[in-house]
Amino acid sequence: MALVSDIDGGYKRINGFSKYVSAVVPFTSNSGEEVLMVASFADKVVAARGTSIYQATPAGSSWTSIDSGRTSATKYSFERFNFDGNDKLIVVDGTNDPTVFNTSLSATDITTSSVEGSKFVAAFKNHMFYAGKSTTPQEIVFSEPFDEDGFNNVDPKELKRLYEMLHDRTI
Repeated sequence: MALVSDIDGGYKRINGFSKYVSAVVPFTSNSGEEVLMVASFADKVVAARGTSIYQATPAGSSWTSIDSGRTSATKYSFERFNFDGNDKLIVVDGTNDPTVFNTSLSATDITTSSVEGSKFVAAFKNHMFYAGKSTTPQEIVFSEPFDEDGFNNVDPKELKRLYEMLHDRTI
């Protein structure tokens, strides 16, 4: 690929391109299913379509299912994070359990009912924040420090500190 500079700044054209993965992301029930997510993680391409999440090697020619049985997803959000020295990817879709992938791309569901069906996820200040459930769209749930799947030991002082940080004021 070659970039041709424009004398007014920027580029006037890009010569050539190459596909990141030569195969189409597999569908699970019909070819009209949309690709709902594409992310780069752990030197792989991760994509969601239909009821499954797949991985492929860049420049590869095939996809492998790494999570299946997901229902009614319409759009995914994801976050890359590292709370314990290990890179991870978490995905949410507004319906199913949040799912965490490690660098081997093995899946672990977070089955806590307070975050099941979250539409949004974000890592901030060593906590994982979940929001956008259809049953409680106004609610934000956050994990205990350094544990995306821990919700039992939230220190009240930490809760106050996070509230102040999020609302930019002291209570």
